[in-house]
Amino acid sequence: MPTTPTIQCPEPLLFFFEDNYRRYRVAYGGRSSGKSWTAAQGLIVRALRSKIRILCCREIQNSIKESVKKTIENSIERLGLTKFFTFKQDSIVAYNGSEFIFKGLYAHPEQIKSLENISIAYVEEAETVSEASWQILIPTIRAEKSEIWVCFNPRDYDDATYQRFVVDPPDNCVSVKINYTENPFCPASMIEEAENLKKKNLGLYRWIWL
Repeated sequence: MPTTPTIQCPEPLLFFFEDNYRRYRVAYGGRSSGKSWTAAQGLIVRALRSKIRILCCREIQNSIKESVKKTIENSIERLGLTKFFTFKQDSIVAYNGSEFIFKGLYAHPEQIKSLENISIAYVEEAETVSEASWQILIPTIRAEKSEIWVCFNPRDYDDATYQRFVVDPPDNCVSVKINYTENPFCPASMIEEAENLKKKNLGLYRWIWL
């Protein structure tokens, strides 16, 4: 790696930086728990460590603006690593040839099926991903030692993502629940929002923040 950035990672999410092979790395829980930011940092570290191809996807992505691209770019900038990456219109490329690409799962399943040499598939807002999309994506990520990273805010017990990764997780899967209360880097403004809602509507607070 060209430099050593300062990583901000809640302790329950350290698995995004572990070297041991995991087919699935899953983080789920309420808002402001640091899931997306931590996963983005982990992907950046991986991209700089060796030349890999990373697919960043979500169920619906009608334009690049709806993707997680801006989160990845902001994370690169915050880590002071901008000089090692080129931000293109539809992708991000590292100095060593690593590439981030961004796709929607629902609208263009044939494009997903045709992807090659994906080392990591990162699925953001995965609570909306259908079983049909999982059945297309998972066998597409077939490179040796390839991984699938998943972040989501649970919506319903019967949702495909919750059933697949929480109720009955697959082999070689780490699945961790985390909330803002376990994130020491949670902005004070978000803590205030959560605590205000807790006083006014405990049920809604639990739904959004826990």
